[in-house]
Amino acid sequence: MSKLLAVSWNSQSLRYVLAENRKRDAVKVLAAGEKPLTETVHSDSPGSDVVQRLSEVTDELKVGRAKLILCVNRGCVDSARFTVPPATDAELPTIVVNLARRQLSGPGEEASIDFVSFPQLDDGSRQVNAMAMAPTDEQLIHNLAEAAGCAKTSAVVVTHPLRVFASDQQETDQSAVLVVSMGPQSAHLLVVRHQRPVLSRTLSLARGEGREAEARFVTGEIQRTILTIGDRLERGVEINKAVLVGSPLETEILASQLDGRIDLPVSHVSASDFVEGDITDIQQGAYAPLIAALLETASDATPAIDFLNPRRPPVSTSRRNQWLAVATLLVMVGGGGWYYTNSLFAEQRKEIAELKIQLEPITESLRNTAPLIRQAAGLGRWERSRMNWLDEIRDITVRMPSSPELSVRQFAATPARTGFAVTFQGTSRSPEAHRAMEIGIQDRYHTTRTPSFSESRKGKDVVWNFRTTLQILQRENKDYTAHRRLNLLRNSQGSGPSGSPQSKTTEHAEQKRSPLAEKPFRTRVTPDSGLGGSQS
Repeated sequence: MSKLLAVSWNSQSLRYVLAENRKRDAVKVLAAGEKPLTETVHSDSPGSDVVQRLSEVTDELKVGRAKLILCVNRGCVDSARFTVPPATDAELPTIVVNLARRQLSGPGEEASIDFVSFPQLDDGSRQVNAMAMAPTDEQLIHNLAEAAGCAKTSAVVVTHPLRVFASDQQETDQSAVLVVSMGPQSAHLLVVRHQRPVLSRTLSLARGEGREAEARFVTGEIQRTILTIGDRLERGVEINKAVLVGSPLETEILASQLDGRIDLPVSHVSASDFVEGDITDIQQGAYAPLIAALLETASDATPAIDFLNPRRPPVSTSRRNQWLAVATLLVMVGGGGWYYTNSLFAEQRKEIAELKIQLEPITESLRNTAPLIRQAAGLGRWERSRMNWLDEIRDITVRMPSSPELSVRQFAATPARTGFAVTFQGTSRSPEAHRAMEIGIQDRYHTTRTPSFSESRKGKDVVWNFRTTLQILQRENKDYTAHRRLNLLRNSQGSGPSGSPQSKTTEHAEQKRSPLAEKPFRTRVTPDSGLGGSQS
């Protein structure tokens, strides 16, 4: 039997759960509680109060030989999702780390990067979700591990262990599960598919609000998560189930708010059903991520993300290298080994000293030319980001579906990483109308995301305020074809003699013309709409 200690923290308190791993992966809770945190105004090291509280907990519980699981807040983790080329499992860590350093802006060269890989696609490539922490947060993790003094330590994302509360899915099942854990200060959302975390979020709850107000806020964020999850899942994959983690008293208000607002079956899971021991004195929704981390560790499951033990390529050893190592050892044991090694190091030190002298003028030259290199790189990026905005705006206007339920108030464009991003804000009378608009303007050059989608009231009517971002990839002028199809259709309508009825061929063309051409853009746009941050 071994002891396990799971710890999580935020700006207000540090929570912990101590458990014992018994036979057949049974887990018994021995102690649980929290320590309040106070802000340290003058401190040389960040998070010194958290380190001190954890040291107090380990001294009180006497868990020097226990395994420590640090559950890092989701807000401290930066993530990026991208596609990697076909590669073996041994080559994947090196490829992901190299690509992640270009996608992630926070971590430095020495930062620990871990990732979640998804099944291979038909062409051999695969999607990965890489995660890293800022240098200050990573230093805090190392300080906590050193202060605890435990035998083994792992650092996981606090939302990922919640996947143990999702039922196991068959390989042929293409659906995903939404797991929700709501505590007194925060709520965790996790979308999991085949025990792989697809999307995770942590919502901070304002202090002093009632349980009904918190439930309404979490319900709105759940709706927004379901609406915006499409770009993170494969085609044809949808969320088909929601799981609320906590006691019935904690989840009943949230379940009543979700009733009728999401088209998903909702089930309830109590964390006390998975462990032994009395945990009635603690709030199960707040401690559910820690209990899930204990269950995951007790079953020897590999964490989805572990910043202290990231995935690394296997160390390759060949028989040739082994023989060379033995030969080198024998030479060094001999009488002449020491003299040969010492003379070799002396030559290398002399060569390094000579190279340092040559390096100084090269370093000075690079320092002087660095501003010019940055200027040239910026001009190159600006030149490559040119776009024909007249055709692009007309193309977007033609693709926008006609709906009296939509109103666009603001329309702006800015350069993005691989093209341009167009942001437009407005109101919708129903989520279905907004979703229809997103589907209508998507193609291989346009990808939509809706980071903001909230409900408001105007008198007795309910309206939805949205902010949608349209990612536009660069393309040639010949690829703007939406308006050309309109011109062809108009010419086909007016090709007959004046005043004569259309022929059957024209009628047949009318019946088969594109739905985009049948419904020109009539969505209401207010006078303050504009286009900013663009190049002609």
